[in-house]
Amino acid sequence: MGTTVRGSCFLSTRSGRSMELRCRLESVDVRSASRLLSAAEALDYAGVRSVRLDLSGVTRADTCLVAVLVLIEGFLAAAGIALELAPLPRAARAILSVYRRKGSAPR
Repeated sequence: MGTTVRGSCFLSTRSGRSMELRCRLESVDVRSASRLLSAAEALDYAGVRSVRLDLSGVTRADTCLVAVLVLIEGFLAAAGIALELAPLPRAARAILSVYRRKGSAPR
């Protein structure tokens, strides 16, 4: 079993070289996106090789969610950490599918 830390935006569980981040926000929009990104950037990723991001609790999202995902994927990739997206809720899936067709969003 890993170590679990509860933050304002994420519940993070770390096990070995893996980390799971469960988003605690129901809505990701222009008001919450910067808070979500800051929380992701503030976590300690030392020794982590993969991060699984669980957005299953997000019921409302706009294009800010995609921007946050792209930025999170970018800083993790720069540190050599792979990002895996857990099955997305319908709100996030619809927006992300448009960006994936354009080739600019994480998988």
